[in-house]
Amino acid sequence: MASNTLGQLRGSLVKAKHVSRIKRFTIMVAVIVVCVTFFTHQNRQWQLTRAAEDGDLAAVKRCMWLGVNVDAEPICDGAANSGEPAFIAAAREGHDDVVLFLLHHGANINRRDSCGNTALNAAVIRGHSSTVQLLLSHGANPNLQGEGSPLWNAENRDDTNIIEVLKSHGATK
Repeated sequence: MASNTLGQLRGSLVKAKHVSRIKRFTIMVAVIVVCVTFFTHQNRQWQLTRAAEDGDLAAVKRCMWLGVNVDAEPICDGAANSGEPAFIAAAREGHDDVVLFLLHHGANINRRDSCGNTALNAAVIRGHSSTVQLLLSHGANPNLQGEGSPLWNAENRDDTNIIEVLKSHGATK
C-alpha cells in the first residue's frame, strides 16, 4: 500500500511539473502577444500622425479603420514632432480635409501637444488662415496658451487676417 501511495505521489509531481511548464509557456506567449500588440499599435499611431501631417486622407482613413485612437500621442522617439497627435499635425500643416475628418471621428479640438499647443495655435503659428477659421467654427478655444496665445502668435507674424478672425471669436492675449 505504501508503494502505491508513493507511486501516486510521483505521478502527481510529474504532472505538477508538466502543468508548471505549460503555465510558464502560456505566460511567455501572453507576454510576447502583449509586446507585439503594443509595438504594432505604436507603429499605427505613428502612421496616423505621419499621414495626417502629409495630408494623406486615404491613409488616415485606413489607420482609423484599423482602430487607431484619434487623440493618442505616439511615444516619443526623438524625431522632429515626435509625440504629436495626428490632429495637431494636420492643423499645423493646414490640411483642412484631414482636420475635418479627424474632428468628425472624435478628435478633441482643444487637445494639447507636449509643448502645450493646441491645433489652433499650431495653425496660427504656420499662418493657415482657413484652418484657423475651420477650428474656430467648430469650437476651438481661442485663448488657450501654448507657446504664446494664438492672438500673440498671429500678432508676431503680423497676420492681420488671422488677428481679425481670432478677435471676432473673442481671442485675447
